[in-house]
Amino acid sequence: MRRILLTVVAGLSVVVLARDGLEAQRAARTLPAVPVAAPSTAVPRGPSPVVVQTSTDSVVAAERAARMDGFAEARRLGVNYVPGEVLLKFKRGTTVAAQQRVLAAVKTRTTTGQLRWIGDVARFVDRSLPYSDQTAALLALQSEVEFAQPNYIRRLPARVSPRTLPMPVGAIPEGVPNDPGYADLQWNFSILNMPRAWDISPGGSPGIIVAVVDTGLTTENTTLVRTLWTGSRFESVTMPFQVSPDLAGSRVVLPRDFVFELGTRVLDFDGHGTHVASTIAEDANNAVGLAGIAYQVKIMPVKVCTGYWEEMIDRASRGIPGTIPPDFGECPVDAIVAGIRYAVDNGAKIINLSLGGPDSSQAEFEAIQYAVQHGVFVAAAMGNSGDEGNPTEYPAGFAALTGFMSVGSTNKAQKRAVYSSFGAHLEIMAPGGEFTGVGDDEGYVWQMTLDPFDQDPHLTNRPRFDRYGVIGYLGTSMATPHVAGTAALLMSRGITDPKLVEAVIKGSALDLGPAGRDDQFGYGLVQPRAALFGFGVAR
Repeated sequence: MRRILLTVVAGLSVVVLARDGLEAQRAARTLPAVPVAAPSTAVPRGPSPVVVQTSTDSVVAAERAARMDGFAEARRLGVNYVPGEVLLKFKRGTTVAAQQRVLAAVKTRTTTGQLRWIGDVARFVDRSLPYSDQTAALLALQSEVEFAQPNYIRRLPARVSPRTLPMPVGAIPEGVPNDPGYADLQWNFSILNMPRAWDISPGGSPGIIVAVVDTGLTTENTTLVRTLWTGSRFESVTMPFQVSPDLAGSRVVLPRDFVFELGTRVLDFDGHGTHVASTIAEDANNAVGLAGIAYQVKIMPVKVCTGYWEEMIDRASRGIPGTIPPDFGECPVDAIVAGIRYAVDNGAKIINLSLGGPDSSQAEFEAIQYAVQHGVFVAAAMGNSGDEGNPTEYPAGFAALTGFMSVGSTNKAQKRAVYSSFGAHLEIMAPGGEFTGVGDDEGYVWQMTLDPFDQDPHLTNRPRFDRYGVIGYLGTSMATPHVAGTAALLMSRGITDPKLVEAVIKGSALDLGPAGRDDQFGYGLVQPRAALFGFGVAR
Protein backbone atom coordinates (compact mmCIF):
# COMPACT_ATOMS: atom_id res chain seq x y z
CA MET A 1 0.00 0.00 0.00
CA ARG A 2 1.31 3.40 -0.94
CA ARG A 3 2.24 5.72 1.90
CA ILE A 4 -0.16 8.38 3.11
CA LEU A 5 0.84 11.73 1.68
CA LEU A 6 0.51 14.92 3.68
CA THR A 7 -2.08 13.90 6.21
CA VAL A 8 -3.36 16.30 8.83
CA VAL A 9 -1.42 16.11 12.06
CA ALA A 10 -4.35 15.61 14.37
CA GLY A 11 -4.03 16.90 17.89
CA LEU A 12 -0.31 17.41 17.52
CA SER A 13 1.14 17.95 20.98
CA VAL A 14 3.03 21.19 21.35
CA VAL A 15 6.28 20.21 23.01
CA VAL A 16 7.56 22.96 25.30
CA LEU A 17 10.97 22.10 26.65
CA ALA A 18 11.85 22.70 30.28
CA ARG A 19 12.91 26.29 29.82
CA ASP A 20 11.26 29.45 31.03
CA GLY A 21 11.52 33.00 29.79
CA LEU A 22 13.11 34.76 26.85
CA GLU A 23 16.70 34.17 27.91
CA ALA A 24 16.07 30.43 27.91
CA GLN A 25 14.63 30.78 24.43
CA ARG A 26 17.81 32.44 23.25
CA ALA A 27 19.81 29.58 24.74
CA ALA A 28 18.06 27.21 22.35
CA ARG A 29 19.28 26.51 18.85
CA THR A 30 18.58 29.55 16.66
CA LEU A 31 18.13 30.09 12.95
CA PRO A 32 19.47 32.74 10.57
CA ALA A 33 17.74 36.10 10.48
CA VAL A 34 15.34 36.79 7.62
CA PRO A 35 16.52 39.49 5.21
CA VAL A 36 13.83 42.10 4.59
CA ALA A 37 12.99 43.39 1.13
CA ALA A 38 11.23 46.70 0.72
CA PRO A 39 7.86 46.30 -0.99
CA SER A 40 7.55 47.92 -4.40
CA THR A 41 3.92 47.52 -5.43
CA ALA A 42 0.61 46.88 -3.71
CA VAL A 43 -2.69 45.34 -4.72
CA PRO A 44 -4.98 48.34 -5.28
CA ARG A 45 -8.26 47.07 -3.77
CA GLY A 46 -9.17 46.99 -0.10
CA PRO A 47 -8.37 49.26 2.82
CA SER A 48 -5.36 47.21 3.94
CA PRO A 49 -3.84 45.63 0.82
CA VAL A 50 -1.43 42.74 0.77
CA VAL A 51 2.00 43.93 -0.25
CA VAL A 52 3.14 42.14 -3.41
CA GLN A 53 6.91 42.00 -3.58
CA THR A 54 9.02 42.23 -6.69
CA SER A 55 12.09 40.86 -4.99
CA THR A 56 15.49 40.04 -6.44
CA ASP A 57 16.50 36.40 -6.81
CA SER A 58 18.88 36.68 -3.87
CA VAL A 59 16.19 38.08 -1.58
CA VAL A 60 13.73 35.36 -2.67
CA ALA A 61 16.37 32.70 -2.01
CA ALA A 62 17.13 34.11 1.43
CA GLU A 63 13.45 34.37 2.36
CA ARG A 64 12.82 30.84 1.12
CA ALA A 65 15.81 29.48 3.04
CA ALA A 66 14.65 31.13 6.24
CA ARG A 67 11.17 29.70 5.80
CA MET A 68 12.44 26.19 5.12
CA ASP A 69 14.77 26.41 8.12
CA GLY A 70 11.76 27.38 10.17
CA PHE A 71 9.85 24.29 9.05
CA ALA A 72 12.84 22.09 9.87
CA GLU A 73 13.16 23.66 13.31
CA ALA A 74 9.44 23.11 13.94
CA ARG A 75 9.95 19.40 13.28
CA ARG A 76 13.01 19.32 15.55
CA LEU A 77 11.18 21.00 18.42
CA GLY A 78 7.95 19.08 17.85
CA VAL A 79 5.82 22.22 17.55
CA ASN A 80 3.05 23.13 15.12
CA TYR A 81 4.23 26.67 14.44
CA VAL A 82 7.20 28.33 12.78
CA PRO A 83 9.76 28.93 15.56
CA GLY A 84 10.71 32.57 15.97
CA GLU A 85 7.64 33.90 14.14
CA VAL A 86 4.60 35.67 15.58
CA LEU A 87 1.62 37.28 13.87
CA LEU A 88 0.37 40.31 15.75
CA LYS A 89 -2.14 43.08 15.28
CA PHE A 90 -1.74 46.44 16.93
CA LYS A 91 -4.76 48.37 18.10
CA ARG A 92 -5.94 51.08 15.78
CA GLY A 93 -4.04 54.33 16.24
CA THR A 94 -0.89 52.75 17.70
CA THR A 95 2.06 54.91 16.64
CA VAL A 96 5.28 53.52 15.23
CA ALA A 97 7.07 54.56 18.40
CA ALA A 98 4.52 52.68 20.50
CA GLN A 99 4.87 49.65 18.26
CA GLN A 100 8.62 49.68 18.88
CA ARG A 101 8.03 49.84 22.63
CA VAL A 102 5.82 46.74 22.32
CA LEU A 103 8.61 44.88 20.55
CA ALA A 104 11.06 45.96 23.22
CA ALA A 105 8.96 44.08 25.78
CA VAL A 106 10.34 40.81 24.38
CA LYS A 107 13.93 42.12 24.25
CA THR A 108 14.22 41.74 20.50
CA ARG A 109 16.51 43.50 18.07
CA THR A 110 13.78 43.40 15.43
CA THR A 111 12.51 46.88 14.59
CA THR A 112 9.14 48.01 13.30
CA GLY A 113 10.78 48.61 9.95
CA GLN A 114 11.49 44.87 9.71
CA LEU A 115 7.90 43.79 10.28
CA ARG A 116 6.22 42.19 7.26
CA TRP A 117 2.67 43.49 6.88
CA ILE A 118 -0.25 41.41 5.61
CA GLY A 119 -3.11 43.88 5.64
CA ASP A 120 -3.23 45.08 9.25
CA VAL A 121 -1.41 42.02 10.63
CA ALA A 122 2.35 42.13 11.14
CA ARG A 123 4.67 39.16 10.83
CA PHE A 124 7.32 39.49 13.52
CA VAL A 125 10.49 37.40 13.09
CA ASP A 126 13.25 36.84 15.63
CA ARG A 127 14.97 33.47 15.33
CA SER A 128 16.65 33.94 18.71
CA LEU A 129 13.18 33.54 20.27
CA PRO A 130 12.20 30.11 18.93
CA TYR A 131 9.30 29.43 21.31
CA SER A 132 6.72 31.54 19.54
CA ASP A 133 3.90 30.61 21.91
CA GLN A 134 5.79 32.23 24.79
CA THR A 135 6.73 35.28 22.73
CA ALA A 136 3.14 35.72 21.53
CA ALA A 137 1.83 35.46 25.09
CA LEU A 138 4.16 38.27 26.23
CA LEU A 139 3.29 40.47 23.26
CA ALA A 140 -0.43 39.93 23.85
CA LEU A 141 -0.03 41.38 27.36
CA GLN A 142 0.93 44.76 25.94
CA SER A 143 -1.93 47.25 25.97
CA GLU A 144 -1.29 48.34 22.39
CA VAL A 145 -1.74 44.79 21.01
CA GLU A 146 -5.11 43.50 19.82
CA PHE A 147 -3.83 39.95 19.40
CA ALA A 148 -0.60 38.00 19.03
CA GLN A 149 -0.24 34.35 18.01
CA PRO A 150 2.40 31.95 16.74
CA ASN A 151 2.65 31.58 12.97
CA TYR A 152 0.91 28.20 12.97
CA ILE A 153 1.49 25.53 10.34
CA ARG A 154 -1.45 23.93 8.49
CA ARG A 155 -1.34 20.67 6.57
CA LEU A 156 -3.22 18.96 3.75
CA PRO A 157 -5.91 16.40 4.69
CA ALA A 158 -5.64 13.96 1.78
CA ARG A 159 -4.64 10.36 1.12
CA VAL A 160 -3.52 9.14 -2.29
CA SER A 161 -4.48 5.96 -4.15
CA PRO A 162 -1.76 3.38 -4.79
CA ARG A 163 -3.10 3.14 -8.34
CA THR A 164 -2.56 5.55 -11.22
CA LEU A 165 -4.71 5.37 -14.33
CA PRO A 166 -3.54 6.62 -17.73
CA MET A 167 -5.20 9.73 -19.11
CA PRO A 168 -8.22 8.49 -21.06
CA VAL A 169 -8.83 10.14 -24.42
CA GLY A 170 -11.79 9.77 -26.78
CA ALA A 171 -15.42 10.69 -26.33
CA ILE A 172 -18.03 8.32 -24.95
CA PRO A 173 -20.75 8.47 -27.62
CA GLU A 174 -23.64 8.62 -25.17
CA GLY A 175 -21.88 10.02 -22.14
CA VAL A 176 -23.03 13.09 -20.19
CA PRO A 177 -20.54 14.64 -20.28
CA ASN A 178 -18.48 12.90 -22.99
CA ASP A 179 -15.22 12.78 -20.99
CA PRO A 180 -14.06 9.15 -21.26
CA GLY A 181 -13.44 8.50 -17.56
CA TYR A 182 -16.64 10.12 -16.32
CA ALA A 183 -19.04 7.18 -16.35
CA ASP A 184 -16.69 4.64 -14.77
CA LEU A 185 -14.89 6.77 -12.21
CA GLN A 186 -16.83 9.88 -11.20
CA TRP A 187 -19.34 8.22 -8.89
CA ASN A 188 -19.17 11.37 -6.79
CA PHE A 189 -20.73 13.44 -9.58
CA SER A 190 -23.42 10.82 -10.14
CA ILE A 191 -24.38 10.91 -6.45
CA LEU A 192 -24.73 14.68 -6.73
CA ASN A 193 -26.77 14.37 -9.95
CA MET A 194 -24.41 16.74 -11.74
CA PRO A 195 -25.81 16.21 -15.26
CA ARG A 196 -29.17 17.59 -14.14
CA ALA A 197 -27.45 20.48 -12.35
CA TRP A 198 -25.61 21.23 -15.60
CA ASP A 199 -28.99 21.38 -17.36
CA ILE A 200 -29.58 24.52 -15.31
CA SER A 201 -26.07 25.94 -15.07
CA PRO A 202 -23.80 24.28 -17.66
CA GLY A 203 -20.42 24.62 -16.04
CA GLY A 204 -20.95 28.06 -14.58
CA SER A 205 -19.81 31.41 -15.94
CA PRO A 206 -16.36 32.45 -17.21
CA GLY A 207 -16.83 35.61 -15.19
CA ILE A 208 -16.56 33.75 -11.87
CA ILE A 209 -13.09 33.22 -10.34
CA VAL A 210 -12.44 30.47 -7.80
CA ALA A 211 -9.21 30.79 -5.81
CA VAL A 212 -7.58 27.49 -4.83
CA VAL A 213 -5.36 28.30 -1.85
CA ASP A 214 -3.17 25.20 -1.78
CA THR A 215 0.04 23.69 -3.22
CA GLY A 216 -0.50 25.46 -6.53
CA LEU A 217 -1.45 24.60 -10.09
CA THR A 218 1.36 24.69 -12.63
CA THR A 219 0.91 27.75 -14.83
CA GLU A 220 3.61 27.32 -17.48
CA ASN A 221 5.56 24.67 -19.33
CA THR A 222 9.12 24.98 -18.13
CA THR A 223 12.19 23.06 -17.05
CA LEU A 224 14.09 23.65 -13.83
CA VAL A 225 17.68 22.51 -13.50
CA ARG A 226 18.45 22.36 -9.80
CA THR A 227 20.93 20.66 -7.50
CA LEU A 228 19.46 17.81 -5.46
CA TRP A 229 20.81 15.34 -2.94
CA THR A 230 20.38 12.00 -4.73
CA GLY A 231 21.23 9.68 -1.88
CA SER A 232 25.00 9.81 -1.70
CA ARG A 233 25.96 13.07 -3.41
CA PHE A 234 24.70 16.32 -4.87
CA GLU A 235 23.77 16.20 -8.55
CA SER A 236 22.32 18.59 -11.10
CA VAL A 237 18.82 17.32 -11.89
CA THR A 238 16.56 18.39 -14.75
CA MET A 239 12.93 18.66 -13.66
CA PRO A 240 10.34 19.26 -16.41
CA PHE A 241 6.96 20.89 -15.66
CA GLN A 242 3.84 20.92 -17.81
CA VAL A 243 0.45 22.53 -17.35
CA SER A 244 -2.55 20.27 -16.90
CA PRO A 245 -3.76 18.80 -20.20
CA ASP A 246 -7.36 19.01 -18.99
CA LEU A 247 -7.64 22.55 -17.61
CA ALA A 248 -7.27 25.18 -20.32
CA GLY A 249 -4.60 27.80 -19.66
CA SER A 250 -7.04 30.53 -20.66
CA ARG A 251 -9.06 29.66 -17.57
CA VAL A 252 -6.12 30.05 -15.15
CA VAL A 253 -5.78 33.66 -13.98
CA LEU A 254 -3.72 35.82 -11.63
CA PRO A 255 -1.52 33.08 -10.08
CA ARG A 256 0.57 33.92 -7.01
CA ASP A 257 3.18 32.04 -4.99
CA PHE A 258 3.52 33.16 -1.36
CA VAL A 259 5.90 30.46 -0.10
CA PHE A 260 8.48 29.31 -2.61
CA GLU A 261 9.24 31.43 -5.67
CA LEU A 262 7.35 34.44 -4.27
CA GLY A 263 6.03 35.70 -7.55
CA THR A 264 3.51 35.24 -10.33
CA ARG A 265 4.79 31.89 -11.57
CA VAL A 266 3.19 28.97 -9.76
CA LEU A 267 4.49 25.40 -9.92
CA ASP A 268 2.78 22.45 -8.25
CA PHE A 269 5.43 20.05 -6.86
CA ASP A 270 2.84 17.84 -5.17
CA GLY A 271 -0.41 17.38 -7.12
CA HIS A 272 -2.81 18.15 -4.26
CA GLY A 273 -3.64 21.65 -5.47
CA THR A 274 -4.10 20.43 -9.04
CA HIS A 275 -6.47 17.66 -7.91
CA VAL A 276 -8.56 20.14 -5.92
CA ALA A 277 -8.66 22.61 -8.84
CA SER A 278 -9.69 19.77 -11.17
CA THR A 279 -12.69 18.82 -9.04
CA ILE A 280 -13.84 22.42 -9.24
CA ALA A 281 -13.05 23.23 -12.86
CA GLU A 282 -11.47 20.44 -14.95
CA ASP A 283 -12.46 20.83 -18.59
CA ALA A 284 -15.59 18.91 -19.61
CA ASN A 285 -17.06 17.69 -22.88
CA ASN A 286 -13.63 17.73 -24.51
CA ALA A 287 -13.22 13.94 -24.81
CA VAL A 288 -10.22 14.02 -22.44
CA GLY A 289 -9.88 12.73 -18.88
CA LEU A 290 -12.68 13.59 -16.49
CA ALA A 291 -14.91 16.58 -15.71
CA GLY A 292 -15.07 19.36 -13.16
CA ILE A 293 -18.20 20.73 -11.48
CA ALA A 294 -17.89 24.31 -12.74
CA TYR A 295 -15.99 23.63 -15.93
CA GLN A 296 -16.36 27.13 -17.36
CA VAL A 297 -15.24 29.24 -14.40
CA LYS A 298 -11.73 30.54 -13.96
CA ILE A 299 -9.20 29.23 -11.43
CA MET A 300 -6.82 31.47 -9.47
CA PRO A 301 -3.94 29.30 -8.17
CA VAL A 302 -2.62 30.69 -4.88
CA LYS A 303 0.35 28.70 -3.61
CA VAL A 304 0.65 28.76 0.19
CA CYS A 305 1.90 25.21 0.85
CA THR A 306 5.25 23.59 0.23
CA GLY A 307 6.10 19.91 0.17
CA TYR A 308 8.98 17.49 0.10
CA TRP A 309 10.62 18.61 -3.15
CA GLU A 310 10.55 22.34 -2.49
CA GLU A 311 12.39 21.76 0.75
CA MET A 312 14.86 19.35 -0.86
CA ILE A 313 15.62 21.90 -3.59
CA ASP A 314 16.24 24.60 -1.01
CA ARG A 315 18.43 22.37 1.17
CA ALA A 316 20.60 21.33 -1.77
CA SER A 317 20.97 24.94 -2.94
CA ARG A 318 22.68 25.61 0.40
CA GLY A 319 24.77 22.45 0.44
CA ILE A 320 22.75 20.62 3.11
CA PRO A 321 22.95 16.85 2.51
CA GLY A 322 20.42 14.23 3.45
CA THR A 323 16.64 13.97 3.25
CA ILE A 324 13.55 14.97 5.24
CA PRO A 325 10.45 12.97 6.21
CA PRO A 326 8.64 12.29 2.94
CA ASP A 327 5.12 12.83 4.26
CA PHE A 328 5.62 16.39 5.48
CA GLY A 329 4.22 19.49 3.83
CA GLU A 330 3.74 22.86 5.43
CA CYS A 331 1.25 25.70 4.91
CA PRO A 332 2.19 28.60 7.24
CA VAL A 333 -0.70 30.76 8.38
CA ASP A 334 0.99 34.00 7.30
CA ALA A 335 1.00 32.72 3.71
CA ILE A 336 -2.61 31.54 3.99
CA VAL A 337 -3.68 34.96 5.28
CA ALA A 338 -1.78 36.69 2.49
CA GLY A 339 -3.23 34.28 -0.05
CA ILE A 340 -6.81 34.84 1.09
CA ARG A 341 -6.46 38.61 1.02
CA TYR A 342 -4.74 38.48 -2.38
CA ALA A 343 -7.59 36.39 -3.80
CA VAL A 344 -10.21 38.78 -2.42
CA ASP A 345 -8.41 41.90 -3.65
CA ASN A 346 -8.01 40.42 -7.14
CA GLY A 347 -11.56 39.42 -7.91
CA ALA A 348 -12.07 35.87 -6.62
CA LYS A 349 -15.68 35.15 -5.64
CA ILE A 350 -15.05 31.74 -4.05
CA ILE A 351 -12.06 30.51 -2.04
CA ASN A 352 -11.29 26.83 -1.44
CA LEU A 353 -9.20 25.92 1.64
CA SER A 354 -8.43 22.19 1.58
CA LEU A 355 -6.01 22.46 4.50
CA GLY A 356 -6.12 22.59 8.27
CA GLY A 357 -4.55 22.17 11.67
CA PRO A 358 -5.40 21.96 15.37
CA ASP A 359 -4.71 25.55 16.44
CA SER A 360 -7.16 28.44 16.26
CA SER A 361 -5.71 31.49 14.52
CA GLN A 362 -7.22 34.94 14.93
CA ALA A 363 -5.24 36.19 11.92
CA GLU A 364 -6.74 33.44 9.78
CA PHE A 365 -10.23 34.11 11.14
CA GLU A 366 -10.00 37.79 10.30
CA ALA A 367 -8.74 37.03 6.79
CA ILE A 368 -11.78 34.80 6.18
CA GLN A 369 -14.00 37.47 7.70
CA TYR A 370 -12.42 39.99 5.32
CA ALA A 371 -13.28 37.69 2.42
CA VAL A 372 -16.93 37.28 3.41
CA GLN A 373 -17.31 41.02 4.04
CA HIS A 374 -16.08 41.63 0.49
CA GLY A 375 -18.57 39.22 -1.08
CA VAL A 376 -16.43 36.08 -1.24
CA PHE A 377 -17.73 32.64 -0.25
CA VAL A 378 -15.20 30.38 1.50
CA ALA A 379 -15.25 26.58 1.91
CA ALA A 380 -12.80 24.73 4.20
CA ALA A 381 -12.03 21.07 4.90
CA MET A 382 -13.12 19.64 8.26
CA GLY A 383 -10.00 17.47 8.56
CA ASN A 384 -9.24 13.75 8.48
CA SER A 385 -9.03 13.09 12.21
CA GLY A 386 -12.48 11.63 12.85
CA ASP A 387 -10.92 8.27 13.73
CA GLU A 388 -7.91 9.79 15.53
CA GLY A 389 -9.43 11.63 18.48
CA ASN A 390 -11.53 14.00 16.38
CA PRO A 391 -9.98 17.32 17.49
CA THR A 392 -11.47 20.53 16.14
CA GLU A 393 -9.35 21.70 13.23
CA TYR A 394 -9.02 25.15 11.75
CA PRO A 395 -10.00 27.06 9.73
CA ALA A 396 -13.04 24.70 9.63
CA GLY A 397 -13.62 25.53 13.31
CA PHE A 398 -14.66 29.06 12.30
CA ALA A 399 -17.92 27.72 10.84
CA ALA A 400 -20.04 30.13 12.91
CA LEU A 401 -18.94 32.83 10.45
CA THR A 402 -21.76 33.20 7.92
CA GLY A 403 -20.63 32.94 4.31
CA PHE A 404 -18.00 30.37 5.29
CA MET A 405 -18.72 26.62 5.35
CA SER A 406 -16.94 23.64 6.88
CA VAL A 407 -17.08 20.50 4.74
CA GLY A 408 -17.03 16.87 5.84
CA SER A 409 -16.61 13.77 3.68
CA THR A 410 -19.00 11.02 2.59
CA ASN A 411 -18.30 7.71 0.88
CA LYS A 412 -20.11 5.99 -2.00
CA ALA A 413 -22.81 4.74 0.37
CA GLN A 414 -23.49 8.33 1.46
CA LYS A 415 -22.21 7.56 4.94
CA ARG A 416 -19.68 9.66 6.82
CA ALA A 417 -16.21 8.51 5.81
CA VAL A 418 -14.58 7.01 8.89
CA TYR A 419 -11.71 9.52 8.80
CA SER A 420 -13.92 12.59 8.35
CA SER A 421 -13.87 14.91 11.34
CA PHE A 422 -17.23 15.79 12.85
CA GLY A 423 -18.77 17.92 15.57
CA ALA A 424 -20.92 20.93 16.34
CA HIS A 425 -19.08 23.04 13.76
CA LEU A 426 -19.74 20.64 10.84
CA GLU A 427 -22.04 22.28 8.27
CA ILE A 428 -22.19 20.31 5.03
CA MET A 429 -21.06 17.00 3.53
CA ALA A 430 -19.71 16.20 0.08
CA PRO A 431 -18.08 13.16 -1.54
CA GLY A 432 -14.51 12.74 -0.31
CA GLY A 433 -14.26 9.00 -0.78
CA GLU A 434 -13.38 5.97 1.31
CA PHE A 435 -11.43 2.96 0.12
CA THR A 436 -13.65 0.00 -0.78
CA GLY A 437 -11.50 -1.99 -3.19
CA VAL A 438 -14.65 -2.51 -5.28
CA GLY A 439 -15.08 -1.41 -8.89
CA ASP A 440 -12.80 0.65 -11.09
CA ASP A 441 -12.99 3.64 -8.72
CA GLU A 442 -12.32 1.66 -5.48
CA GLY A 443 -14.08 4.43 -3.59
CA TYR A 444 -11.56 7.18 -4.35
CA VAL A 445 -12.30 10.61 -5.79
CA TRP A 446 -10.61 10.65 -9.19
CA GLN A 447 -9.39 13.73 -11.06
CA MET A 448 -6.62 14.72 -13.42
CA THR A 449 -3.43 15.65 -11.59
CA LEU A 450 0.30 14.95 -11.48
CA ASP A 451 1.33 11.31 -11.54
CA PRO A 452 2.40 10.76 -7.89
CA PHE A 453 4.85 8.02 -8.81
CA ASP A 454 6.97 10.62 -10.59
CA GLN A 455 7.50 12.47 -7.30
CA ASP A 456 7.41 9.69 -4.72
CA PRO A 457 10.74 9.97 -2.81
CA HIS A 458 10.52 6.25 -2.06
CA LEU A 459 10.76 5.60 -5.81
CA THR A 460 12.89 8.40 -7.23
CA ASN A 461 15.42 11.07 -6.34
CA ARG A 462 15.01 12.74 -9.74
CA PRO A 463 11.41 13.95 -9.79
CA ARG A 464 9.48 15.18 -12.78
CA PHE A 465 6.27 17.18 -12.88
CA ASP A 466 5.20 16.98 -16.50
CA ARG A 467 3.16 13.77 -16.59
CA TYR A 468 -0.48 13.65 -15.61
CA GLY A 469 -2.89 10.84 -14.99
CA VAL A 470 -6.30 10.15 -13.50
CA ILE A 471 -5.43 9.89 -9.81
CA GLY A 472 -7.59 8.85 -6.86
CA TYR A 473 -7.44 10.81 -3.61
CA LEU A 474 -9.37 10.47 -0.34
CA GLY A 475 -10.09 13.16 2.21
CA THR A 476 -12.07 16.17 3.26
CA SER A 477 -9.62 17.99 0.97
CA MET A 478 -11.49 16.29 -1.88
CA ALA A 479 -14.96 16.93 -0.43
CA THR A 480 -14.43 20.68 -0.07
CA PRO A 481 -14.07 21.55 -3.79
CA HIS A 482 -17.47 19.96 -4.47
CA VAL A 483 -18.96 22.70 -2.29
CA ALA A 484 -16.75 25.40 -3.79
CA GLY A 485 -17.82 24.23 -7.26
CA THR A 486 -21.48 24.31 -6.27
CA ALA A 487 -21.02 27.85 -4.95
CA ALA A 488 -19.48 28.78 -8.31
CA LEU A 489 -22.57 27.49 -10.14
CA LEU A 490 -24.84 29.46 -7.80
CA MET A 491 -22.86 32.66 -8.20
CA SER A 492 -22.87 32.14 -11.97
CA ARG A 493 -26.67 32.28 -11.81
CA GLY A 494 -26.88 35.46 -9.80
CA ILE A 495 -26.70 34.46 -6.12
CA THR A 496 -23.63 36.52 -5.27
CA ASP A 497 -24.00 37.18 -1.53
CA PRO A 498 -21.84 34.55 0.25
CA LYS A 499 -24.29 34.48 3.15
CA LEU A 500 -27.13 33.63 0.78
CA VAL A 501 -24.95 31.02 -0.95
CA GLU A 502 -24.45 29.33 2.41
CA ALA A 503 -28.17 29.50 3.20
CA VAL A 504 -29.12 27.96 -0.17
CA ILE A 505 -26.57 25.14 0.17
CA LYS A 506 -27.80 24.34 3.68
CA GLY A 507 -31.47 24.62 2.77
CA SER A 508 -31.20 22.34 -0.27
CA ALA A 509 -28.97 19.66 1.32
CA LEU A 510 -30.05 16.02 1.47
CA ASP A 511 -30.56 15.16 5.14
CA LEU A 512 -28.45 12.08 5.91
CA GLY A 513 -28.76 11.64 9.68
CA PRO A 514 -31.44 12.39 12.24
CA ALA A 515 -33.96 14.95 11.02
CA GLY A 516 -32.37 18.37 10.85
CA ARG A 517 -28.77 19.32 11.49
CA ASP A 518 -26.60 16.86 13.44
CA ASP A 519 -22.93 16.57 14.39
CA GLN A 520 -22.22 13.60 12.11
CA PHE A 521 -23.52 15.08 8.85
CA GLY A 522 -24.18 18.76 9.49
CA TYR A 523 -27.10 19.82 7.30
CA GLY A 524 -26.53 16.88 4.97
CA LEU A 525 -25.12 16.15 1.52
CA VAL A 526 -24.66 19.09 -0.86
CA GLN A 527 -27.20 19.00 -3.73
CA PRO A 528 -26.17 21.21 -6.65
CA ARG A 529 -29.34 20.74 -8.72
CA ALA A 530 -31.66 21.30 -5.78
CA ALA A 531 -29.67 24.39 -4.83
CA LEU A 532 -29.99 25.78 -8.35
CA PHE A 533 -33.56 24.72 -9.08
CA GLY A 534 -35.35 24.69 -5.76
CA PHE A 535 -34.53 28.29 -4.88
CA GLY A 536 -35.65 29.96 -8.04
CA VAL A 537 -32.25 30.10 -9.70
CA ALA A 538 -33.32 28.12 -12.76
CA ARG A 539 -33.97 30.30 -15.79
